Amino acid sequence: MLSLYPTKALPLVFLPLGVSLLLLIIAFKWPRRILVATPLAILWVFSTPFSANWLMRSLEDRYPYRSVADCPQADAVFVFGGMLGPRDRTDGSIAWNEAGQRFDQAIRIMKAGKAATLVFSGGAVRYPGGSDEGELLKQEAIARGVSEKSLLLTGASANTKSEAAAICQLADRMHWRRVLLVTSAYHMPRAMRLSSSCSVDRIPVPIAYRTPDPSTSWAESRIDYYLPQAQTLLNSELALHEYFGMVV
Repeated sequence: MLSLYPTKALPLVFLPLGVSLLLLIIAFKWPRRILVATPLAILWVFSTPFSANWLMRSLEDRYPYRSVADCPQADAVFVFGGMLGPRDRTDGSIAWNEAGQRFDQAIRIMKAGKAATLVFSGGAVRYPGGSDEGELLKQEAIARGVSEKSLLLTGASANTKSEAAAICQLADRMHWRRVLLVTSAYHMPRAMRLSSSCSVDRIPVPIAYRTPDPSTSWAESRIDYYLPQAQTLLNSELALHEYFGMVV
């Protein structure tokens, strides 16, 4: 069955690739140079590391990196979902995507004794009859030495908004005072904004950066830093999607 989440599908039309394709389609009906030149310019600009990194850093640098040692004592640590790869493994092990560092950081926090409870998002329904993300992560955490008594799962959630609502409700019910929020650095501003109504003190723990540190990177001196690249377009679209999500 086809599931449609408007908050995920609609922004795609307004991202660089969607806008460019739309303008090119219109150009078939009303041939105009500007309808061809504009999408080419859009794709060029947002496909260069120079532009994409600037956009991504505007999100990633809002909250500084926090090592495990720098994390204060908290009642719980909550990990936003979206860490599983697109294909399950036949041996039952987890296939991670680029956000898998969220899980690793949360495990390190727990083993350092910084929190008493580790909470995983139930995640979206992946396919009929399959284990949801939260259950898979719970079993992996147990395998890595975290006590089952220290683990909690939220209900199924389709997006960041429902995840934020779930952790706020859980914090109220458990009378927690402080929660460590772990997610990718570029995703942290939206996670913090959507959870702003929480009565609990939220401590951001960003991880899984997608851009180099501008003070140490030598990439800006290379010509290819200003030339279009497919992976870079993805970074631009991820960053713009976060901004659209915050606006909505």
